[in-house]
Amino acid sequence: MYRAETCNLLRLGNGGNIIIDSGEGGYAQLCRMYTEEQVDEILRKTRVFFISHKHPDHMRGLLVLLHHRRRAFQLEKLSDSSISPDLQWKCQKCHMSFNYAMSLEKHNLIHNQAFLQKYWEYHVDQSKGTNSVALTQDEISMLNDMSNVKEDIPTLPTDPRKPIIVGAVWILQFLIDSGHFQPCDFHFLDCSLLQDPNSTKNPHLAHWFQENIGIKIQCVQVIHSYPAYGIVITTPTFKFVYSGDTRPSANLIEAGKGATVVLHEANFQDEMSHKAITDRHSTVTEAMNVGSKMEAEVTVLTHFSARVNSGVPSLGREWNQDRSVGLAFDFQRIRIPQDIHRLTTYTHIFQQMYPSDDSRFEAEA
Repeated sequence: MYRAETCNLLRLGNGGNIIIDSGEGGYAQLCRMYTEEQVDEILRKTRVFFISHKHPDHMRGLLVLLHHRRRAFQLEKLSDSSISPDLQWKCQKCHMSFNYAMSLEKHNLIHNQAFLQKYWEYHVDQSKGTNSVALTQDEISMLNDMSNVKEDIPTLPTDPRKPIIVGAVWILQFLIDSGHFQPCDFHFLDCSLLQDPNSTKNPHLAHWFQENIGIKIQCVQVIHSYPAYGIVITTPTFKFVYSGDTRPSANLIEAGKGATVVLHEANFQDEMSHKAITDRHSTVTEAMNVGSKMEAEVTVLTHFSARVNSGVPSLGREWNQDRSVGLAFDFQRIRIPQDIHRLTTYTHIFQQMYPSDDSRFEAEA
């Protein structure tokens, strides 16, 4: 498994952790890297789960992680039933509750499947520039009403047993449909509320992340399925950028300026650039160029397509000696900033140990 499924654990020095995307196998890898007691402690200290977009290879391991996190607290004899729901708004169709009105309005669209399907077709149509799908005036008004909903955002929970799920609104329905979680088991935070880099729109959110985890967080909409987000996390000692799945994004480059580490998808080899454009992914060189434009200390490539790579991707002659590029692999642990430059010295070794099978690429092409 050469980073085909995406799950990343960011352990912060102040005792808080963030899990960034939750592809299948994330929990199993934790169990192979740490003792059972250490895994439970890691999950208890994980306050935030960020899901970049609703594709299975980025989220199908979320339920397993949340289940074992809840179990870890139960082992400490801390009952989840004592967690205050802290909710203000309720959907009258499914009785799901929300902390602020905007998510409720977005959630209500889930019950209108016909509109969701048309909105998706409209979005794809607009991105291709064909203009063959049109929204009615009522549908446009519905979208505008969603955008103008007055938000009433209370203070986020301080109880560590209640995780923050950061993602798009579709993640909510995924969790509820699973049958394993109720709205009071977690606090959902829409990525759209974290797009302001100066936190002037929602200062309570910035204050919560600073006070409880010691970070500044910014979600950046990127170019993949809609909606899809990257994330920028700034701590007192480093700046971390994760791309999620995306084409090279000017928004992400701007937000990630001066990053310490950029973890960027490199789904396709350069020879498959046509496929990368069609599927809205990045090639190896495109990912490295994003890191260069950010003036990042290190760009770490990840999420290599198992369809066209049997090993790690080739970086090309002009990049093979570039000490600012590293490769991600399963069970990898990097201390930031201590290990980031040492990581890049192993790039040649990895390419020799796990050479890419060009015959698979030729078959795909």
